[in-house]
Amino acid sequence: MVAAVVRRGAVVRLTMFVILPALAASGGCSEKRLEVFPVSGKVVYQGKPPVGATVVLHPVSNQIDQFAPTGTVKDDGSFAITSYDENDGAPQGEYVATIEWYRYDKTIGGVGSNVLPRKYANWKTSPVKVNVGGSETQLQPITIN
Repeated sequence: MVAAVVRRGAVVRLTMFVILPALAASGGCSEKRLEVFPVSGKVVYQGKPPVGATVVLHPVSNQIDQFAPTGTVKDDGSFAITSYDENDGAPQGEYVATIEWYRYDKTIGGVGSNVLPRKYANWKTSPVKVNVGGSETQLQPITIN
């Protein structure tokens, strides 16, 4: 299974978007915590929730460039963003959201390729813009066809 993941480059993505933020949140980072505000939303792909898809907020401003707040899509399509503690949100600012969904592939016995359209996987091409204000942010539903 690991070999399949390495072939697909998913290990790099997993490290960047899941493991590194978790290490920073666990105290491995001596930086002062920024104030965060709850951020939640919903994703639908071809009429169904992409359960397990990863939503990553990429800051537009350099003021918060050390962050990559993330969320995971649940069974109902909802997600909540995490920066430090589970579902705590993101610092105030403007973001571009990327969304990737890697499903199990029986033919290779491991993680397959991203099944969502490519433009959603790159912060330069993703059409999903997010503005986190100084209070709770409920995003408009994200519909991917």
